[in-house]
Amino acid sequence: MAREAWKRALGNPLAVERALGEYMTDPKPNVWFEPAEGFAMIEGVRLNRRTRMMYDAKHIFINGESYLAGGKDAKLMQKLADTRALSEREVQQFSDDALELLSEWVDAGWADSVNA
Repeated sequence: MAREAWKRALGNPLAVERALGEYMTDPKPNVWFEPAEGFAMIEGVRLNRRTRMMYDAKHIFINGESYLAGGKDAKLMQKLADTRALSEREVQQFSDDALELLSEWVDAGWADSVNA
């Protein structure tokens, strides 16, 4: 069963890349995140110091999860992974879907909304 799953994954290069990115960003077992308290309008954003985020040509990886990403949203997410923070001006450039995802990360404690 595992052998068949591995053969299927090797037939789909994106599956292998996705699995590797998820593995590399998966937090250690002793790492936890405090969920956000209440609603906060996202202005600027800063990754939690325990958050692991990286990317490849087609994905964004964060804390063991992967997301297909392209275009301007992907470039902004890549910048967040590289610099660990984005200004309010940069956050305002995200699409509605990307803002919703970013909001979920803030709610989960993976990132913090910051005033610029």
